[in-house]
Amino acid sequence: MSNLKRAWAGTLKLGFVTQPVSVYSASDSKAAKVAFNQLHSECGGRINQVTVCRACDAAKALDKSDISRGFEYEKGQYVTISDAELDDCKVENTKVIDLKEFVPVTDLSPLMIESSAFIAPQVSDMAEAYVLIREALDGQAGIGTLNHSNKEKLVAIVASGKGLILHTLRHASEIRDVLAVPLLDKLPETADAATVTMMKALMASMQSPALDLEKYPNTYVENVQAVIAAKVLAKATGTEAVIVPKAEPVKVVSNLAAMLEASLAAKNVPVEAPKAKKPRAKKLEVAA
Repeated sequence: MSNLKRAWAGTLKLGFVTQPVSVYSASDSKAAKVAFNQLHSECGGRINQVTVCRACDAAKALDKSDISRGFEYEKGQYVTISDAELDDCKVENTKVIDLKEFVPVTDLSPLMIESSAFIAPQVSDMAEAYVLIREALDGQAGIGTLNHSNKEKLVAIVASGKGLILHTLRHASEIRDVLAVPLLDKLPETADAATVTMMKALMASMQSPALDLEKYPNTYVENVQAVIAAKVLAKATGTEAVIVPKAEPVKVVSNLAAMLEASLAAKNVPVEAPKAKKPRAKKLEVAA
């Protein structure tokens, strides 16, 4: 039995072909962080957040009814927007994934993808359209829209094994151009050929047949959890907490060629040193 909790249910639509589907989150954001509470250092009690006005009485806590929503259109200048006005901007919550075009999966840049979820048929013996769409995709991504949570989202559907994955996509206005990054336009077009050869040899020595995320634990979260566990045990037993010491800092090599040589040596990768250019022989001039 799967322990995944269904996020929502809706319909996958391609032309007049429809398939009732369930959507499940493809990731667990809670696993990537440890949640803390703010405590009063003196007594250890939980702290309540207080909302105050910057312009008038900063000592007076405001109720929710005293607060309105404002948009700053100029420095220090605001227009207020009511809940009713925002409600008028919402779209109909249809929960229909309406596919409108198909593009190669390779056209989906990681920069475009905002979040991902699994799509499954609601009933296993009524999944003919689901299997049909999955098989027909075959390296293609279905691009469409989804009206959910009173907002229209841009989405892509791709096949993955026996299932389908729903990617919510960022709109074009949300994606920045890499050429806007400072200094990139000043970089040389190519690197030194000898160092490229060394770098390729290093990368070849580290090649894996497939990506296995299990090899890369969330070290920070595990370290924090170990500290918490040690403190909880110490508090329960009345002993001093044993904290795991920090790892030794990584030694830094400043020269690029030395970095590559040290990296290759650590991997026992032999690399031929770049051949020195032979000086040209001078032509002898014969006197007439």
